[in-house]
Order: sequence, then structure tokens, then C-alpha cells
Amino acid sequence: MSTKTELEIVSPGAFASLQDGGRHGFRRIGVPWAGVLDRRLMRIANALADRDENAPVIECFDGGLHVVAHGGAVKLAVAGDAVVEVDGPDGRRQLAPWRSVTIADGEALRVRKMGSGRIAMVAIVGLELPAVMGSASTYVRAGLGGVDGRALAAGTRLALNDADAWGSDHVLTQPPSADERPIRLVPGPQADHFSAAALDALVGGDYRVTAEADRMGVRLEGAKLEHSGAADIVSDATVAGSIQVPGAGQPIVLLADA
Repeated sequence: MSTKTELEIVSPGAFASLQDGGRHGFRRIGVPWAGVLDRRLMRIANALADRDENAPVIECFDGGLHVVAHGGAVKLAVAGDAVVEVDGPDGRRQLAPWRSVTIADGEALRVRKMGSGRIAMVAIVGLELPAVMGSASTYVRAGLGGVDGRALAAGTRLALNDADAWGSDHVLTQPPSADERPIRLVPGPQADHFSAAALDALVGGDYRVTAEADRMGVRLEGAKLEHSGAADIVSDATVAGSIQVPGAGQPIVLLADA
């Protein structure tokens, strides 16, 4: 009797979910794109695992992801500036990031913490997920995609296809550098709700990413952006990358689940 190979989520860390290139064409009925927050990392992880560039991956935040193989060996690839460790019969060993690795039945892989950035992608050879509205991406608020529309949780097991061909392990010798180019801002249809001083502060001031962040948006902290009138506006369409400014005056950058 054969045993099905599975990858168990021992811990999802801060937040982990299954994502792919996204669910496009349904925003008109209120369904966001979802999908990975960094398509470059997804493509790198899948390339390291010899997978299609848009194949589903585990997207995890701030380290803490802990997975273990059951029923057979599992090939994984990690893209991101992370500390990666494997727990095996000879103890724990640390690996360079930006690589694929094969863990044996019973061995575990941990994404311990991030260096630069907050996101890592983990590609898994043999992972196949049903498409919902054209994508396997998890959108938790509507319960779409992934595993029953939920974020990954301790005890979740992902069934893997043993028939997938395995290539050799790969290491990315020249990881991508951080993008230091300026960020372009385009005034939106409610730009007249702010004074010129507020717009100058947004463009010329210093803002930092706060802990108030999820896949829907990330709140920034810096100079307060004063509204010229009431902060409330008529509900309007948004896209990823839009900046909302609530009454408190601290901007929120909308992300994939907006």
C-alpha cells in the first residue's frame, strides 16, 4: 500500500497563504486580484524548483514558516532574503537562501527570519491546486482558492503529486538587489480633497511601514496629510497601489487583496 506524499504546515509564522499570479477579470463584481505580493519572488522560487513561473507557492511573512515532509521526500525552493534551516537526523543545518532543497520523509524546513524585506516565497514540487475563477490564489475574506479559502494553519497538509519530474537542486548565485528607483505618484480623482502642503508632504516627506499591514494594505507613518474638507468620500473603485488617506491622515497603500 503506497503512502501519499504530503507537506504538513507545522507553523504558518506571522501569516502564510497559497498564492499564484492572481485572479483577474472579476473586479467589476467585487473580487480582487489576490495573488502574490511580489511576482518576481514567485517566478524565482518556481524557477529554482523547475516549476511553471505562475505555479502556486506559499507566500509567508516575517519568518516563522515551519513545514515537514510526510510519506516521502519533498523538493522545495525558497526565494527571499531569509534564514533557511533544515531539521534532519543529523540535527539542524542552516542553508543559504535563494535555493531549492530536497527534504527527506520526516525532515523539516524552517524559514526563520527575514533579512531585507518582509516576504518569502516557497515553491513546492508536486503541488497542484484547483482553480477558482481562474486562479488558485487564496482570498481569505471571501473564502476563495487555496485550501478551503483559508490561510495556512498549523496541521494543514498539502497533498503532492509524486509523478512530477524532479530536476537537480539549484542555487541563485546572484540574488536580485533591492529596487532603489523613485516611486512614481499619480494624483487621483480625489486629489482636490487635500491641500498643496499635504501633497508636498506625501511626496517629499519620510514615511515608514508600520506593523499595521496585511495583504489588503499597509499603513504608513509620517507627516499627517490634512484633508481640505471632510475625509469621507463617495465609494470609488480602487486598484493595487492606490493610496487611501483616512481621517487620521496616515496613508494606506492598497495591496493585492484590496
